Order: sequence, then C-alpha cells, then structure tokens
Amino acid sequence: MSKRKIASSYSLVFITAEEKKEVLANLSTLIEDQKGAIAKKDEWGKKTFSYPIKKNSHGYYYDWTISLPKENIMELKRKLDFEPTILRYLVLTQE
Repeated sequence: MSKRKIASSYSLVFITAEEKKEVLANLSTLIEDQKGAIAKKDEWGKKTFSYPIKKNSHGYYYDWTISLPKENIMELKRKLDFEPTILRYLVLTQE
C-alpha cells in the first residue's frame, strides 16, 4: 500500500520590489515545482515602508492561498529565501 501525499492549505503573504508579471510567473512556477497549486490570488497594491527593506522604500503586497504537501513546505521556504525579487514573505497554515 503506497502512502498518498495530502496537500495542506497555506496562506502565502509576500512583498516584491517590483510589480512585474515575470516575478509572479516565477513564483507560480516555483510553487508548481513543489507539487503545489494556487487556489486564490489577492493583490493588496503598492505600500510605502516605515523603514527601508533591502534599500527599497516601497513594495507590492500579495496574499495567495496555496495548497502544498507538508513535506514540500520547507523546500519552498528555502527557495523563497534565495529569491532576489521577494523582499519579505510569511507562510501561515490555514485550517
């Protein structure tokens, strides 16, 4: 009997330095490479920071609902750490 990977639902909130379709397409590909799917995409728009983040005074905020196997969430976080266009991110488990 083989084990079946069960996907969990997560909220991925992130800030990008630029509002480019290539950045969002790269992130979508990154999630799909980890055997995930994007259920919902919300764009919060451009906001000014209280203090500079990586020499940027503003950023573009997004909130995506994704489903991903629990085994792959750490790998996704590791890859997000090395993504130069993402200034900050937060992954929360949804129940």
